[in-house]
Amino acid sequence: MFNVPVEKMTKENWVNLLTLGWDKGIVKVITEDNDNKYGTIGVACNIGENAFYFCDADEYEPFDYEDANAFAERIGKEKLIDMIATGLLGMQSDYKKSMTSYDKEYYGDIDPEYSYYFWYLTANI
Repeated sequence: MFNVPVEKMTKENWVNLLTLGWDKGIVKVITEDNDNKYGTIGVACNIGENAFYFCDADEYEPFDYEDANAFAERIGKEKLIDMIATGLLGMQSDYKKSMTSYDKEYYGDIDPEYSYYFWYLTANI
């Protein structure tokens, strides 16, 4: 269904994929990790068995009384998906900048974190 390789993902591709995942309940925003399942504090995006930060916690910290649903409703679906897509693009960029030829030789081919989210979404939408 989604015929773009993970290395070629653009913001528009991520937004489209994340929107499909959001609509199916695969992409979620979490504001608390009470059971320490994901190791996050504050606002994070949950896809599959992992979660990651995608926004400036100072600017988008949930109000004390707000759960994840109220937070998501206040920010809005389009803004949240845009912010999550920006976070995933940042992961891609950081990975490309940080993996030197020595790293690749020493560690081999390591699947970057963003590829997990890509594969999880494409397998489950």
